[in-house]
Amino acid sequence: SSCTTLMVVPNVLYMPLPAKCHEIKAGVDIGSGGWGFKGAYAFDSCHFVTSSTQLNFGVHWTTDGIRYYNNDFQEDIGIGYFKVLNPGLKFEVFGGLGFSIINDSSTFYDHALAGNTYTNTAFKGNIFHAFTQVDIGSINPKSVIGFGLRLSDRFYLGAFDNIHIQMPGALPAGTTDIKKALEDNAIYLEPGITASFGKDQFRFNIMTGFSLLTSGYDVNPSANRFPFFLSFGVSYSFFGK
Repeated sequence: SSCTTLMVVPNVLYMPLPAKCHEIKAGVDIGSGGWGFKGAYAFDSCHFVTSSTQLNFGVHWTTDGIRYYNNDFQEDIGIGYFKVLNPGLKFEVFGGLGFSIINDSSTFYDHALAGNTYTNTAFKGNIFHAFTQVDIGSINPKSVIGFGLRLSDRFYLGAFDNIHIQMPGALPAGTTDIKKALEDNAIYLEPGITASFGKDQFRFNIMTGFSLLTSGYDVNPSANRFPFFLSFGVSYSFFGK
């Protein structure tokens, strides 16, 4: 049904932007994708590893009567290169792999003269990720503004189910149940912005951006959910040598 869609929320674009060897960054955030736990470690003067974990659990209602239920776990791990271009500018590029466990559903009720309808759409399975990301950050002692672009390849492996029930009314009552196994690939282009404010090692962070499907399977086919992420959090840096 075009009235309902799943709500698989993209992972927040994480920009570590380390500055020196042995620097460790750790942070927590909450937003459109649920709770996020982020970390990075610069193991020498120009290379780093990173981890981004997303937990999204709960029920969400929209103004048009759609209920979304999310029970998701997402993890991305990457390795990359960074360079301080000048005291106020940092550059990094990294890539990695990820894995998601997804159990999402959406329910839509339509109260109409022709007869009430009920539609439930569900996806249960896994998503495998491969990504490449490029970031550049403007740095000063009290703030960081980062601009990033991620190319993400996701492979959906699981079961899709769409149940549409027409209750008695002007239209005949009936049930349509469409089930199929998903083994589909999709490629996304994901621009993002990170703003960090604070003093010394402690920072408040705002992360926002888009997840734009460029080719492949669309797990969010309706305009009812915008492919947008927004998150607020805090982080702390343990400076290296």
